[in-house]
Amino acid sequence: MRDESIPLKLNAAEAVARGLRLRGRLPLAALPRLVESLTSSEGELLAELEFSADPLSQGRLQGRLRATVVLTCQRCLQPLPWSLDLKPDLSLVASEEDEERLLESREPVRLEAGQLLLREALEDELLLGLPLAPTCADPACAQRVQSPGETIEPQLGDNVRPGDSRPNPFLALKGKFPAR
Repeated sequence: MRDESIPLKLNAAEAVARGLRLRGRLPLAALPRLVESLTSSEGELLAELEFSADPLSQGRLQGRLRATVVLTCQRCLQPLPWSLDLKPDLSLVASEEDEERLLESREPVRLEAGQLLLREALEDELLLGLPLAPTCADPACAQRVQSPGETIEPQLGDNVRPGDSRPNPFLALKGKFPAR
């Protein structure tokens, strides 16, 4: 298996019949939907893919996807490198009916006129592998997070103007509910 470019699409039946094994690199910048979720488009995806026959579908795509992406820490809002190491196991299907039939037990990917939109399928897997709310392991970042019940003084960037003396509407609720 040699390093190749990851094609945009390929003939699924041919790839399955040949037992195609593909190893390739792809710049993250070539995956526009993924880049929208990242802080930086720098880096690359390393993909190791193998096609095989599958009695339940048009074929199966298994492999490994590795990349280091840069997200934003949801605590301190600083850039956060995040390693992805995913092992997709996809069933290739030709119709919506096949997709619905396999949905309970497998992860189906629908073919477009016999073609697998490979980069799009890999991009979907990467998007699914991203954390919902990434946070860094930096102790200084964790210390900035307020513990439950503490009052957070408004900062100028929090839509509060200097000299704003409006009372916090949530202070009226303080003490009304038992702590969990």
